Amino acid sequence: MDFATFLKETLTPMGLDWRRFQRRSIQRRVMARIQELHIASFRKYASRVSECPEEKARFRALMSVTISRFFRDSDLFRTLRDQVLPECADRHLPDARLLVWSAGCASGEEPYSLATLWRAYFHMVPIELKILATDIDPHCLRRARLAEYGPSSLKEVSRELVQTHFESRGQKFRIRPEIRQMVEFRAHDLITSDIPGRFDLILCRNIAFTYFLPSWRAEISRKLHSALEPDGFLVIGQNESLPAGSENYFQPRGTYIYRRKG
Repeated sequence: MDFATFLKETLTPMGLDWRRFQRRSIQRRVMARIQELHIASFRKYASRVSECPEEKARFRALMSVTISRFFRDSDLFRTLRDQVLPECADRHLPDARLLVWSAGCASGEEPYSLATLWRAYFHMVPIELKILATDIDPHCLRRARLAEYGPSSLKEVSRELVQTHFESRGQKFRIRPEIRQMVEFRAHDLITSDIPGRFDLILCRNIAFTYFLPSWRAEISRKLHSALEPDGFLVIGQNESLPAGSENYFQPRGTYIYRRKG
């Protein structure tokens, strides 16, 4: 069994588009896990994954594709700052809590970017912003909770924001405590886990509508609709689109930004 066949047999039942995972980095991770288990072939490891729920979860985490940095897609964050967050805030005034879900948060750059944005531009608004950030990869979640990042992760962050919202730690920068406390990190699988709450804004970028099979993309679209408050906003990836039928659930509000219907 070659690596492509292995991916097809193991990932298709999980709802994942195996063709998206034919990367050398992922193959190296799988090979390292196979060696760690002293297994002789892809075929034998495929059997282990199918028979052992714990190994299936471990293998699923190996499939994480983490390409992230602060304020990735800067135009989106400007739109969030100028349009989406003010509209969400207006619905909650004078005093309330604004709830956001960052689904597939990787190492935490996205939710911390949003928290930084709120502290920098909405600190006078009498509303508390709370962000739930979820991912399937425990290694990514550990890094996110540590909240330390190298300069390459901050290349789209202005010098002013770095100075006011990060602490210098040698060659790295750590998010300040008042930003960290706005974000809760939790393990979550978009396919198998229940909806973790109801939210005013959901960011589900570069994960479900890129790496999942079409049938599961439709199911995730329905899940995200159920997880949004009335008139809540959904943000997807710059190169993604919602599956057919999603027009029953969402109304476009700009490039890759949608508003909940119903």
